[in-house]
Amino acid sequence: MSTQQSMTDQTTAALDAVVCAGLKLGRSVLDAMRSSTPVSDVVSAVGKVDTGALSLPQMSLGTQPCGCAIPDACFLPEKLPTVTAHGCPGATMTLRLAVTNEWPASRFVAVRVTGADSGAVTVAPVQQQIGPYETATFTATVHLPDDTSESLSALLWVRGCRDHVVRWEVSSSEGGCACVHEVAVLDEPDTVHHWYDHFYKEPCCRPQPRQGRVPVAHG
Repeated sequence: MSTQQSMTDQTTAALDAVVCAGLKLGRSVLDAMRSSTPVSDVVSAVGKVDTGALSLPQMSLGTQPCGCAIPDACFLPEKLPTVTAHGCPGATMTLRLAVTNEWPASRFVAVRVTGADSGAVTVAPVQQQIGPYETATFTATVHLPDDTSESLSALLWVRGCRDHVVRWEVSSSEGGCACVHEVAVLDEPDTVHHWYDHFYKEPCCRPQPRQGRVPVAHG
């Protein structure tokens, strides 16, 4: 065997060893992401990397977020904070949705209610055309029964450029009162190209229909 052939074989063997070590380290790190094992312990266990020179942080990928999770797709509904209200028996509870059209063109926006208690909720108006950068208010009301043990839960959907959803929890109690809550809804397209957009194929803003209004099903 020639000297050149021997050196080639040694180089190939060394590269194979490096690749195997990298694969082993990668598998170990992935396992650590599903457990509470510190990263430095994982690398030390591989036996191929000097952890002292790397100064790896003492953190666990299984218990702390690494910041690389894929966010919800831009076309999925935006979940707004839950609104919880307590009213006295027989009171009328009100939830106002202040929707702002953040787009330089008019847009039809519709509101619908879903859930087991959707029949108890009234919305006015159910849809409305909002001008460029203007705000319109949709008002949801519910009349509490005289029984203090009654409560209801409903989802209010705002359908514009994007879908927005807010959960409305209303309960009746002697210490409650008739009250009004207001939720600000900023309806705008997502015009920023994100790295995680490559995982999705839906548009980030629903196109407007050419004719007619946005169909709405009001429960």
